[in-house]
Amino acid sequence: MCMLTAVYGKTTTIGRRSLWNDLVQLHTSSVTGPWMVFGDFNCVLGAHEKRGGRVPNFTSCYEFQNMCTTCNLIDIDTTGLSYTWSNRRTNVRLDRALGNFDWIDSWSSLECSTLTRVASDHCPILITCSMLATKPNPPFGSRVCG
Repeated sequence: MCMLTAVYGKTTTIGRRSLWNDLVQLHTSSVTGPWMVFGDFNCVLGAHEKRGGRVPNFTSCYEFQNMCTTCNLIDIDTTGLSYTWSNRRTNVRLDRALGNFDWIDSWSSLECSTLTRVASDHCPILITCSMLATKPNPPFGSRVCG
């Protein structure tokens, strides 16, 4: 069985602490297999995920990183736009998918991509998982006849 957790992080460092604590508690008490956490975290892992505006708050980034480490969550590689939120002056990666190693290992194909921003200041993210093996055609073939 796998577990999916959708999140919305508060816009303040103090407000997000309860989310981080809830995720750590959930990890400790309930996660026994594949787990993915996704949504609008309203936080970045570091300055490389923000362009324009003020430098991200160090404490905020550290607490997000610490929650990820404690819960054994890693960022699922995302294709498409680098930033998922914009106010036209500042661009930030706020929306993402995180998975534990069991989640990553459970899928032969796992993709996260950003979609075009339409009626919001956020880009939606699309997560695609498949257990179907997608192997390329081998450069040669052999057949046993007889």
